[in-house]
Parts: sequence; C-alpha cells; structure tokens
Amino acid sequence: MLSQMILPEWDQEMAATRRLLECVPDGQMDFRPHPKSMTLGRLAGHVAELAGWAKETMTLDVLEIPEGVTGAACKSRAELLELFDKCAAAGRAAIAERLAGILDQFLCTSHHLTNPIITIDGDRATAQSYVYA
Repeated sequence: MLSQMILPEWDQEMAATRRLLECVPDGQMDFRPHPKSMTLGRLAGHVAELAGWAKETMTLDVLEIPEGVTGAACKSRAELLELFDKCAAAGRAAIAERLAGILDQFLCTSHHLTNPIITIDGDRATAQSYVYA
C-alpha cells in the first residue's frame, strides 16, 4: 500500500531525470566546466547513478563508500541512458520490495494511549503515557 503511494512519484521523477539526461550532448563527455571539475560524462553519470542509491538506502543500515571510488564516467549518451535505466529499475524494485506490506502491519492492529501524565515544572514540561498495541 505504501509503495503504491510512492512508486507513481518515483516513476514521475525518473521520467523527468531521463528527459534531462537525454539532453546531454553526445561527443562532449570530456568537457569540463572548470579545470578542477569533473567531466560532463562523470557529472551526468553521477546523476544517472543516484537513482540506484535507493537500493542501498532501502537495504543497508550504513553506506560506506571506499576511498578512491569515483563512479561511472560515461563515454556516450547511449551508455549514460543505459546506466540510468538500470539504476532506476534497481531503485524502483528495492522500494517496491521494501515497502510492500509495511503499512499492513499497522492497519491490522489497534493502538491505545492510556494514562497520560503531564508534569509542568517552571518552563519545562514532560509527558508520559502508555501505548498498547
């Protein structure tokens, strides 16, 4: 259920990102906006790879990128779009798999809040209660 709410937005964002990547000029992947900058192929490759990070976000507790890992430096628009499509599909699959049924776990239970106690001491307030599921 939760994935049904999120996946249409994912699809819309991925379609917009793909349209952007389709505008990257072929034959200029070695262009650098500044000598210290990454090449256009690497910058566009980074945008393409970001979609795949959804998989790591959904499956890992900690993401550690080893020093020296630079990511993809695409040599052509076709290579860039192929990378993006692969990463977007992996991200979508991870979201669908991870979120499937999460809300169902909460919809089939009832929760009760009982015995609320609020204590005010000067400018400080504390609240305590019990939750039964």
